Amino acid sequence: MNNDSLLNYHLAIKIEIICLYLLLLNEKLNFITINSGFFHTFALFKIKKRRSRSITLKKYMKLVTIEGQLRSDFGKTASRQYRSEGRVPCVIYGGSENIHFTATQKELKGVIYTAEFNKAVITVDGKTYTCILKDLQFNKTTDVVTHLDFLELVEGKRLNANVPLKFVGQSVGVKSGGRFEIKMSTIKVRTTPQYLTTSIDVDITHLEIGKNLRIEDIKVENIEIMHNKRIPVAAVVTTRALKQAENEAAKAGKK
Repeated sequence: MNNDSLLNYHLAIKIEIICLYLLLLNEKLNFITINSGFFHTFALFKIKKRRSRSITLKKYMKLVTIEGQLRSDFGKTASRQYRSEGRVPCVIYGGSENIHFTATQKELKGVIYTAEFNKAVITVDGKTYTCILKDLQFNKTTDVVTHLDFLELVEGKRLNANVPLKFVGQSVGVKSGGRFEIKMSTIKVRTTPQYLTTSIDVDITHLEIGKNLRIEDIKVENIEIMHNKRIPVAAVVTTRALKQAENEAAKAGKK
């Protein structure tokens, strides 16, 4: 291999590495053809500057496995008995039938004591159900969990869910001395199970002082956001120190 061929070979490897990196960044590609002498290589190169303030990346949801026992007794007395044995009454709904079961606190901690939005794979009486947590109740005195509601995920069936927002990047407003404020940490969405995601990334890089990031700025495919598009989800506000500095600068300018 002569020097020109070796140079072209190394160039092609570098281009492939760059393409792979950009693919991981979820950028959009244009087709590029690189032709050098006898060496001819094709690469998909995705470079397209986005002006949108929001980005969304698909994040696969963590699976939490739960072993449940089918309930045979119902009512308040039976529920109290289950709780005294260290088991929490639960129900799965949304599928062909409601499934009433109990599980230990240890089995349930993966969906209770976490800020993450996870899927629960629940096995009851030899059958497995893929669900999301919809509601939970605590004892007002002891803060012990007393009941959980799970929604079964049925392929193709639309559902409502609360998905956390994850704000990424550092805004230009914060860099200029502003303070970032979160107004909504989760949003209600409607979609089908295959498009559920553990969180929605929202890019705040271009958020300036005195500006709001609104529901309409969140761009996400195959998911309907169930809020008014003008509702603010985050903002960068002026701090007292910044106001003071601006006032002092204004006074100095008048002299």
